[in-house]
Amino acid sequence: KKRRALPRWACKLLAWLFMLLAFAALATVAITFGNVFGPTATQNLIRSWAVAATWMFALQEPFTIALVASVPYCLEGLMANAACAEVINAALESTLCAAISGCANLCRPQ
Repeated sequence: KKRRALPRWACKLLAWLFMLLAFAALATVAITFGNVFGPTATQNLIRSWAVAATWMFALQEPFTIALVASVPYCLEGLMANAACAEVINAALESTLCAAISGCANLCRPQ
């Protein structure tokens, strides 16, 4: 039996419902936290959420995207040099061999 993909409008509706559910959950946490710990602690909680979101979207996410986008170009440039390519291949082989043997040692019955 072949499954059919949801229509585009249904995917958008589900995404919006998920976002509203996440908002409601966070609002419920903030209200409950406020009732238990008071307004000062609640303001600190919401401020810490704002700092974390700012850190993620303004600093960490662009750096990660730039790093992921630039790695193939850097490796391509390094692999063009025969000496660098030999070192990189040796490092990858030894790393992969060490990882595989480590996994094999973990899986080996004692």
